[in-house]
Amino acid sequence: MGAALGRHRVLVAALVAGLLLRVAWAIYAARSVPEFLVSGDQYSYWVLGQEIGNGRGYRIPPFTTPTSYYPVGFPALLGAITWLTLHTPLPDSSILATATLQIVMGVATVALVWFVADRTWGRRVANVAAWLMALWPNAVMAVATYSLETTFTALVLASVAVLVGHDWSTGRAPSTQRLVVFGVVFAATMLVRPFALPVLVGLALAVWRSGGGTRTVLRSVAIPVLVVLLAMVPWTLRNSRALDAFVPVSTNLGDTMCLDRTLDANGTFRFAIHEGCADPALPEVERNGANIRKALSFVAHHPVKEVSLWGMRLYRMMEHDRVALREVEENGAGRFLPDWLRSGLGLLADLWFYAVGVLALVGVATTRRQLWATAPRVVFLATSVGLLLIPIGLWGAPRFHVPLAPFMAVMAAVTLSRLRQPEEAAQAPTGVS
Repeated sequence: MGAALGRHRVLVAALVAGLLLRVAWAIYAARSVPEFLVSGDQYSYWVLGQEIGNGRGYRIPPFTTPTSYYPVGFPALLGAITWLTLHTPLPDSSILATATLQIVMGVATVALVWFVADRTWGRRVANVAAWLMALWPNAVMAVATYSLETTFTALVLASVAVLVGHDWSTGRAPSTQRLVVFGVVFAATMLVRPFALPVLVGLALAVWRSGGGTRTVLRSVAIPVLVVLLAMVPWTLRNSRALDAFVPVSTNLGDTMCLDRTLDANGTFRFAIHEGCADPALPEVERNGANIRKALSFVAHHPVKEVSLWGMRLYRMMEHDRVALREVEENGAGRFLPDWLRSGLGLLADLWFYAVGVLALVGVATTRRQLWATAPRVVFLATSVGLLLIPIGLWGAPRFHVPLAPFMAVMAAVTLSRLRQPEEAAQAPTGVS
């Protein structure tokens, strides 16, 4: 045990630092539960968790009509911890329980960043990346929110970790057992947010890159897909009963696709009640389908405008990193931070994000020929590119870049490591093909 800690002392130190920072911030800033309307999606996640945990099912008071608007994964997780606090001696506090969940997921993200970086770029890069993630201001402040980004980020990294943990140097595709484990983690990720699909693309490309033929690629993809489909059966059956429709994930894709698709769109959020979206009075399932069709029709009839929106959405997504700081004060406690602290933390979050972003871009530019060199790096590359591109096809929001932070940290660590040991940082880790 002592020897293991000694070999991983940098990681252990990063985990301890990340934990202490997150606990300290949660003690200070986790003060209240979200409020209806004021807290946006945070309210919906919280109240869904309360309803599920209390045995009342998936419903969003004060509304009484059946719904499947949000993916069930994160509300179900909040519901599970709500049930746990109600039926055990643990404190019956949604604030404490949710902050604990966010802290666990946040610290897990630090460990997973280290593991993924170690398997793709080596130990030196992994140590630097772990520290960048442990100290990331927005990631620290997110533990006092009810947003799903921290959980989703940890699950995406866990999915990637299962794949890069395979010994690709053998030239063989991952075993059936590993693919099933990946499928379980990937299913949980998809049920939280379907943006995780690029990891599956990464798996297919990695198997092909390691010499697998078409049949091997298809088999490697089919196994986790089957696990995901099985995991979606209970939720799909529930939606069939509640909504009398086939809804395997949620009904908010239509709103998400249409809200930034009009000739006066500028890449940012608007409520889906304008002329580019269907009548908001339509039943939920019908509106979802109608909005998807209207969004696709806009793309087909206004391709130039659509392409111009990609840049606007990218700008909106990367505009700043004080996401969690704003979300903390959107909950019931209001603007409780002193003005100087709010400004200082916001500036720190943005500067950290910009600095790591620049270092990550340098890392990509200087190692572009090595990004495709190994199967684990292929998984890493496909996932990070997909997480960047999917929001650009929807609409621009700073919170959409949050799952990219660990991948940025790794590439920034590549840059910092190459400054000290250029040749060593460019080599693939031993045993990884």
